[in-house]
Amino acid sequence: RRERGLSVGEGAVAGVVAGAVLVVPAACPSSWAAAYKSWAGFVADWCARGFPTFYVVGRGLDEIVYTYDLAEDLPYRIFLLSILGLTVPACWYIPRCAVTCGALALAYDYYFHGLCDVDSRTEECFATDLRRWVSLRRERGLSVGEGAVAGVVAGAVLVVPAACPSSWAAAYKSWAGFVADWCARGFPTFYVVGRGLDEIVYTYDLAEDLPYRIFLLSILGLTVPACWYIPRCAVTCGALALAYDYYFHGLCDVDSRTEECFATDLRRWVSLRRERGLS
Repeated sequence: RRERGLSVGEGAVAGVVAGAVLVVPAACPSSWAAAYKSWAGFVADWCARGFPTFYVVGRGLDEIVYTYDLAEDLPYRIFLLSILGLTVPACWYIPRCAVTCGALALAYDYYFHGLCDVDSRTEECFATDLRRWVSLRRERGLSVGEGAVAGVVAGAVLVVPAACPSSWAAAYKSWAGFVADWCARGFPTFYVVGRGLDEIVYTYDLAEDLPYRIFLLSILGLTVPACWYIPRCAVTCGALALAYDYYFHGLCDVDSRTEECFATDLRRWVSLRRERGLS
């Protein structure tokens, strides 16, 4: 089928099957609800959600482990639990998004990396191409079409929560939604605060007089209130700091990573402005 495409009959059968899958649940909601309550329907539903989601999460984490040479330091059980820890909440709280991403990943690897071809199968996958694409974009920048797609995706991410506040409020009240929300706030905020305090400690030679626990508590003492009282400002500053270090200091490049960061450049800029003044 990959070489010759679908014939008219096969296309018709595929259309009927897809139509039945989409139309029958809407036409007979009571029967589908009863089937879902049964054990077989429950298992089938979770298999339909879980397999593509497990694939896309597992491939993504595997690429991260391979890129940063973490295989020796990461036991297989911990790696598997990490995949399950991301797969189950995704299937539960964002099933459509999770299944869509998984289906796209499976389709991409099937057509471009010979997923089902035993003889021509390689270790590469969608995550490998995505990493290469990101590295190439860092060197050459986004084209007009890629910028338009990025703008549409970013607009959807920002508009959908505002358009459906009730559903997002319900997800926030759940345990996984609460944890995910705090992770989304806390990670970039922790990064920008930690890097800033680290630069202060380095500049004034406070490392010998400041125990590591006190330093860590200082970061947490600034991160938590910032995430609680000024979450948008905190996340924005953290995201800008991560983006700056990613593009200018090789944050994700293991070979070219340095100790310098946005805080180092900011300190240099302030020192230079003190000498020359503002332009």
